[in-house]
Amino acid sequence: MATKAKNIWGKSRPKSNPYAVLVMNGGWEWRILKAYKSADATRADPHARFFCAVQSPLTHGGWDFGDCYAKDVPGGVAAFLDDTHAANPVSLFAAIERAYERTAGK
Repeated sequence: MATKAKNIWGKSRPKSNPYAVLVMNGGWEWRILKAYKSADATRADPHARFFCAVQSPLTHGGWDFGDCYAKDVPGGVAAFLDDTHAANPVSLFAAIERAYERTAGK
């Protein structure tokens, strides 16, 4: 019997201590506060979700909280698949760079 992969982002965190912080030009910021599935299941499911806090020019300095499709969060899946994130939030560019290094080394 195969063992089920553990969801290491499965417990909700506050906005001040997210699992990942993903920033894009134009004032957009996603803070991933929870993942509903393990990394492998997130990669395989086009409808996988994260619970996020999102700030944008449209929120006028505030935050919107809610579920986001993992595929819609820039670099979110790459950050989730990065096993070095456990205690520290990662930036979009660092997550993509580490994901690239892991796949290039295979």
